This record gives sequence, C-alpha cells and structure tokens, in this order.
Amino acid sequence: MLHDPEMLAWFLGGYEVAIVIVLAMLIFYGKRLPDIGRNVGRSIVEFKKGISGADDDEKKKTPAAPAPPDQDSGKTS
Repeated sequence: MLHDPEMLAWFLGGYEVAIVIVLAMLIFYGKRLPDIGRNVGRSIVEFKKGISGADDDEKKKTPAAPAPPDQDSGKTS
C-alpha cells in the first residue's frame, strides 16, 4: 500500500517539498548560491526602480489641475 503513487502524495506536503528543494540547491549549487542571491537582489531592485519610474512617468503625463479662482479678489478692504 505504501508503494502506491497516489498514497505517496499524501505524505509529501508543501514544507517537505520546500525542504527537499533547498537541500538539493545546497548540494548541487552551494558555490553558486551567493551569485544567484546577488542576481536576484539586483533584479528586485531594478524591478522596483522600473515600477517607481512608471509611476513618475504617469505623474508627469497628467496635467496639473488649474488653481481655483481666488474668492477674496472681489472684496475690498
């Protein structure tokens, strides 16, 4: 019964699969992990710059609202 592939799926959860993946990365890519981490960090920074740059571009494209007329201009002191 334990050799049934459908039964094996019940024993492997998300945490177990994540642990197996992390261990495999440590074994096979141990020397390259700092480079991979550095590249992922740079990618995240570039992505955030791109997102904020897109927000800045949209702010520049939208015209500024005209100033409301001064209500006090008709009054004399």
